[in-house]
Amino acid sequence: IDENIYRAQFSALTEPEVKRAINTLVRPNKYMSMAVDARQELDLKIGVAFTRLLTRTLLDKCKEKFYRDLRVISYGPCQTPTLWFCVKRHHEIQQFQRQTFWTPKLFVELPGFGRCTFDWVEDRTFDSRQAHHIEHMCKQV
Repeated sequence: IDENIYRAQFSALTEPEVKRAINTLVRPNKYMSMAVDARQELDLKIGVAFTRLLTRTLLDKCKEKFYRDLRVISYGPCQTPTLWFCVKRHHEIQQFQRQTFWTPKLFVELPGFGRCTFDWVEDRTFDSRQAHHIEHMCKQV
């Protein structure tokens, strides 16, 4: 094994996760690498076999429902969780209901500094009474 090879391990493409991975580099793990190779080979073989089964079993019925020049019904192990994420997000969007909210801010003119903006530490509120109370308190100062 080459002594100059290190691996960054991360599961998400977010700045904190990538920075953490870069700051905690590890040596490659032979068995983890072999497991990845095995999983890729299984995904390919299962995908090919199941795609063939789906195509042979359902192609004619799918052509009637979708479009006539359909030639294959594809399956890949990654497609199922990806579809689940898409369906879940679609449901979230469909169920979304607008809500009025307030973001209290205080603007103060300070001699020598100019206009200063102070944001409420909790960012926003959905409670109109709370928003009006904050406004009232700021006007009293």
